[in-house]
Amino acid sequence: MPAAYSHYRLGQLVLDKLNQPLKRVLETNQDLFDIGLHGPDILFYNRPYIHSKINRLGSAMHKERADIFFYQALEILKETKSAPQFAYLCGFICHYILDSNCHPYINTIIKETGVTHFEIETELDRYFMVKDRLDPLRTKLTDHIKVNDHTLNNIEPYFKATKKELYKSLKGMKFYDRLLLAPQFYKRGLIYLVLKITFTYKRFQGFVVNYRPNKLVDPYLEKLESLFNQSISESYEAIYNFIDVIKYDRSLSYRFEHNFK
Repeated sequence: MPAAYSHYRLGQLVLDKLNQPLKRVLETNQDLFDIGLHGPDILFYNRPYIHSKINRLGSAMHKERADIFFYQALEILKETKSAPQFAYLCGFICHYILDSNCHPYINTIIKETGVTHFEIETELDRYFMVKDRLDPLRTKLTDHIKVNDHTLNNIEPYFKATKKELYKSLKGMKFYDRLLLAPQFYKRGLIYLVLKITFTYKRFQGFVVNYRPNKLVDPYLEKLESLFNQSISESYEAIYNFIDVIKYDRSLSYRFEHNFK
């Protein structure tokens, strides 16, 4: 899962590319579209320090073929005919496309450098934030996540989780984003100390943006950016294929036959 900023950035670029009236529908329901951009990743923030039922569900969803999720989602959407839920699923499609394009290459980077999955993705986030003239050490990445009854009621049907569990997941996502934003030496030192004491340093250190780019990852960023750019057009095509399935009862394209990994 490329990290939060990369997924959000992709979604806004895809949104700019869409035609009317689809673009208007998604902009009207952008709170749901933006949550959808994070796909099953939101579940990882439900008590991430343990292997809870909910974050295990997030892992399971990443391993499962995407068309299984989307065919089930289509059945729900046909019943609800909900524009907010449709917008949510369009965001979810963008998440899947970026994950499935980048993850195989990220796995290669891990093997060649030993850098963790999360740190590679955080380095990609840094790269894009610098490119977009944002400060990677101080930019909050989850301000676009709106947690309220409207958003929770519209995403709940698509998960084997309760509204309360999803609330904790989204609130956790926003909490840990703020917690791990550490431009100050003292806060960063305290975070690292706690991670080491709890034997979770290797697992979570990669979520904290490094003061300087990791030189081991630098040579791979150009290819990751190319995969990101490829994902813009593929997300566009996948969303319109999804619409064709709704309107004409067609099959999802082969592009949905992979998993998120």
